[in-house]
Amino acid sequence: MTDPDLTTKGVSYEYLVPWLGDGAKWRLHRKFLTPAFHFNILQNFLPVFVKNQKILEDKLQWKHSDGKEFDLFPVIALTALDNVTD
Repeated sequence: MTDPDLTTKGVSYEYLVPWLGDGAKWRLHRKFLTPAFHFNILQNFLPVFVKNQKILEDKLQWKHSDGKEFDLFPVIALTALDNVTD
């Protein structure tokens, strides 16, 4: 049941194919990206992740210090960017 050629999405899916595609581009991109996320490679970035996690923790404590709600997305997005560009 893991072979995508043996499973079907249903008739209604056919109408979505022009917008969603058939997965060929996704498979190609995944083929190139998968090695970059291998456990051994990610281990090399652990010090960067830990450093940015501590900065994130400080930001969250500061933002939440008044007890008011805040939009978490920009804070997390900047942390992700820091992880990628550090």
